[in-house]
Amino acid sequence: MELSEARYLARRPSYTSPTVGENGALASAGAHALSGMLKEQSAKGVMDLLRSMDTQSMADVLSECGFSVPENLVSMGRNALFNGVRDDLQAALSHGVDGHGLREKMTTQLVESASKESSPPPRAHSNVGGDFAGEHQAAHMVQAILNASRVQVTHLGQQPFHERPALQMIAAQALHKDILGFGFDGLAGKYEVTAPMPDVVQLHRQAAIEVATESTRAGLLAWASGQKVTQLSEWVPDSVQRLLSGSISRDAAEIITSGLKSGSIARHAQEYGSHGISRILADKGLDINAPTLAEQAQELGLLVKEPDRERGHYFGSVVAQDHQSSLVKVNRDEGVELPFASTPGTRPKIGDVLRLSFKAGALSVSTKNMGREGNARD
Repeated sequence: MELSEARYLARRPSYTSPTVGENGALASAGAHALSGMLKEQSAKGVMDLLRSMDTQSMADVLSECGFSVPENLVSMGRNALFNGVRDDLQAALSHGVDGHGLREKMTTQLVESASKESSPPPRAHSNVGGDFAGEHQAAHMVQAILNASRVQVTHLGQQPFHERPALQMIAAQALHKDILGFGFDGLAGKYEVTAPMPDVVQLHRQAAIEVATESTRAGLLAWASGQKVTQLSEWVPDSVQRLLSGSISRDAAEIITSGLKSGSIARHAQEYGSHGISRILADKGLDINAPTLAEQAQELGLLVKEPDRERGHYFGSVVAQDHQSSLVKVNRDEGVELPFASTPGTRPKIGDVLRLSFKAGALSVSTKNMGREGNARD
């Protein structure tokens, strides 16, 4: 390292130094500073502070302040890291809170939405036992969500859909019960998400992985402590389950830890998750391996065009379908997507000849083959 660079680094503030804040809380200097700027809603202060940090300091401070910092972004540099948390920072600034406060506000909004359908039970009739050591109000808030018939889930921030622990929990429970817990792409479900089917499938695969690996870790800890291992997930490989039910040995411990590190336990569980969600969706008439409408259009050499929704008129046959739309070929090299939601009760079939007429956003569909007409708001 050159002398000039060493002097520059020596002059930089140490944001990870532990300090005591005004409220007596112990945290790093950077975390205290960032929380203060956010509470003052000073966008300039936040930007100036983050610009003065190196990548690792920025990641540490953001994590300490309650923001989700994906590991892969840290290795990509400051700009990638900032872009990854920018939306959450903007949301936090608008509310004058840090990452912890932002999560609390998101939870409150979710609970308020769910409470419209299911009010929290009165304290006198609470399902929470009298020896419950936690916060009763928090328990009632969770119960309000669980008791609601429908919950609209909005996923904010940059964390991938399938890596969100709360959604993984729902997916794992649904897999165990062999039901579809999520509503998506027009399918009914208690927890409605805006994610497409491939993301929902990946979520269930990841949920099985997380349950199996955490179950294995918990079992390994109990086994190594001489306790009887119980309640291992069925997604843990049989070979690992047999080792954890046997006597303690160095060789067995090495095999189990190797399975965790190498990913073999995760891969085994992923197969369970994949087969489980495939079976659940198959019962709904869906094939997770079926090509999407875009893939079919590409194979047919058709460009999917955006229709004129004000006064467009199109005529052609249905040449492809996926689980949510039909593709109507309107000329030699173009097609128009027709969502099933636009034609409730009259789902077209491959080969049907359709006339699509748009007028000020309203869609009229006539099916020549079936001799029917229907109107729907697009």
